[in-house]
Amino acid sequence: MDNKSNKMNRHQQKINTRNSIKIIAKQEFLINGINATNTREISAKSGVAVGTFFSHFPDKMTLIKEIFFDEMDITLTSKLNHFFAESNSHPCDFIDNVAIVLFDFYLQHRQYTMIVLGQSLLNRGFFQTQLQGIKDNINQRFQKIEVDEASAHIFAENMVGNFQYVLLEMLASASLNKTPWLRNLQQLNLPFDHIYQNALKRLES
Repeated sequence: MDNKSNKMNRHQQKINTRNSIKIIAKQEFLINGINATNTREISAKSGVAVGTFFSHFPDKMTLIKEIFFDEMDITLTSKLNHFFAESNSHPCDFIDNVAIVLFDFYLQHRQYTMIVLGQSLLNRGFFQTQLQGIKDNINQRFQKIEVDEASAHIFAENMVGNFQYVLLEMLASASLNKTPWLRNLQQLNLPFDHIYQNALKRLES
């Protein structure tokens, strides 16, 4: 076997080992909880040395985040891309649809969410990026019906602030049902529904 084939085989073996560690880790996290599961247990059940584990994941947090973001990509990308592409819909409808998807995901992956989200809030990580994308989209929807840029920015800031507040309250409550929290979000954003409808009427008159 030539060197190129050897390199390819070693690369595939590394991928397989990494995936195996993640599969075992997900099982252990589900059974025992993330905080109660240590890297030594994951290594042993994956059939790899602790040193091999750390060659793939420098620490447990790296492993947790990779599993979380893998799940997020699988679950969210296509759904959210659809809502972001629908640029003509009402900003309240947009944020409600995004909230339905995200609230479902965060509740389903509560353990991961509480750990990764907390770190992201401290370090201005993925959650801030996610919120910024929602904010920009709402801003554009208001400007599209000729709301001035400064006002559109304020409306978007407040709507996303409401989204963040409701999400964090929902996670802190240990709720398993997103419905009352979605209603709470809709109630908080009701003034912006009225603002949008009035601006749309002025544009169409």
